[in-house]
Amino acid sequence: MTLLQLRYLEGISRYGSAAKAADALHVTQSTISLALKDLEREFRLKFFIRTPRGMDLTPEGQVLLRHTRRILEEIEEAQAELHAMGGSYGMIHVAIPPIASRSIWPELSGAVRKRCPGISFKVTAFDPEKEYEKLERGETNVIIRAVYSPSQILSKFSYIRLSKAPARVLCVSENSPLAKRKSIRYQEICDLPLVQLASDSQGRYLYEVFARFGCTPHYVENCDQISNMIEIIQAGVAVGFLNEAMVKKYRGVVGIPIKDEKEAYYCLIWSKAWKERASVTQFVNAVRTLYSQVPPLPQTESRDQKTQLSTGEASIRENGEAGTLSADV
Repeated sequence: MTLLQLRYLEGISRYGSAAKAADALHVTQSTISLALKDLEREFRLKFFIRTPRGMDLTPEGQVLLRHTRRILEEIEEAQAELHAMGGSYGMIHVAIPPIASRSIWPELSGAVRKRCPGISFKVTAFDPEKEYEKLERGETNVIIRAVYSPSQILSKFSYIRLSKAPARVLCVSENSPLAKRKSIRYQEICDLPLVQLASDSQGRYLYEVFARFGCTPHYVENCDQISNMIEIIQAGVAVGFLNEAMVKKYRGVVGIPIKDEKEAYYCLIWSKAWKERASVTQFVNAVRTLYSQVPPLPQTESRDQKTQLSTGEASIRENGEAGTLSADV
């Protein structure tokens, strides 16, 4: 039995098939299949069975997977500890929406590097459809995003509240009849043509907000880049949601405050399943130290939500552990 065989077995279990595991691990499918056959031959056991859904673990495979994950975690902890002794903390994979990457990330990453000089980051754009699955599988180590409601964080994830996010505003062309408005309500936005970023982490939340007012947002454009979104708004083709700090950086557009908008807070989110990984733990501890003063609760939260959040924040202050939100998406 080799370490490589165990990594392949864990990969098949994680992705559900040898083909998907091969793509993720950057090897050929035949390499993984042969390694699995050798492993099964050594113990004269079957670790997977093929089903219409893919490859499922046998009872024997579940036993080996349990030991495999423990072994891999021990190896990662040893690597992280040795990296730290040599001044290197390893690579942290961070997923963050484009807007947040321009506001909170530069300050946060710079402060963490001062405390952990050897740390390095792989930063990718937040994918609202897949990012939580990646976080649960360990492909992404942490997410940083603006959170408007506890329902945006699943109970299986832990979090640290960082700082208040810039207010979201409706961005319109400076030539729009709306440009002179002092404020606007969601009910008035329902029928307006909207443009959004394809990677906007608040898409689902916005649908929930509009649903409360009995309407659905009218999206006419999806953009990969903020610059493309701004060009569409400047041309008067559509309006869109951006934070107030971002709007000030562009000419030809105006940000209108939304009267019934909630306050948002940036949160660092990670999976409980990976909390023991040393490299992630070191990063989280550094962030926790930097943001030890938890911001006050938003006044717009309901009483039940305040109780949940207060409990989580008290846990951060008193026990040094991150809070957990229990509501589901």
